[in-house]
Amino acid sequence: MQLRRVHYRAGAMQSPHRHEDCTLSLVVAGHLEETSTSACQRAGVGSVVIKPADCLHGDAYGPRGACIVQIRADAGPASRWNWDRYRWFESTTLARAVLACLSGEQRGSESAELVLWDALASVLDEQPCGHATRPRAWFARVLDRLESEVNGPVSVSGIAREVDVHPVHLARVFRARFGRTIAQHVRERRVLAAWRAMEADGPPLAVVAARFGFADQAHMTRAFAEILGMPPGRLKGLGTRRVTAGG
Repeated sequence: MQLRRVHYRAGAMQSPHRHEDCTLSLVVAGHLEETSTSACQRAGVGSVVIKPADCLHGDAYGPRGACIVQIRADAGPASRWNWDRYRWFESTTLARAVLACLSGEQRGSESAELVLWDALASVLDEQPCGHATRPRAWFARVLDRLESEVNGPVSVSGIAREVDVHPVHLARVFRARFGRTIAQHVRERRVLAAWRAMEADGPPLAVVAARFGFADQAHMTRAFAEILGMPPGRLKGLGTRRVTAGG
């Protein structure tokens, strides 16, 4: 497994191409639009993509370019971890695992690599069960509400009333579908939204904390460390220090 950090210049374009190895990439600064044979994806900070070997794709980078942490694995071993299908994720679990490999703060590279494989397996193995196998229209409304209220207090009881289900039923369906509580989901989405805002326009961290419902900057810093394994300032530095060029 090889890991590198790659910076792409503002407005750069890559014509359709393939990689010889399977890759897993995390966007840590800027954004891009990637076109494959199956989809067109606009990816920002915190987005993770898996590409099988020989997956044809082209990229257009935003007005500030992008910084990507890329992990490459041989096609043979990678196939055992279901790297056989092109797909994008917004998973703080995967983002944290990739960042742990990059930071080298684990007890040796092998430990960080095992954390990554465990995180990938947990995300890929998530299978909805029970009521969540075929979510009804009300569940989609719940997800929309949670996303729209990412920067403010969330009332599960209030959302349950709006969609006419019992709060306990809502909590059970949510946990069955996503493997975590609503509170955990909201906390992760809030951290991801704050990371993107922090990286996009560079406001003071205290302003970002207030905008996304954290009590103060220290509260936001603790949440970042818990969910992503790094404080906000260090994450911001990942996109500005040019360690690897081009790619």
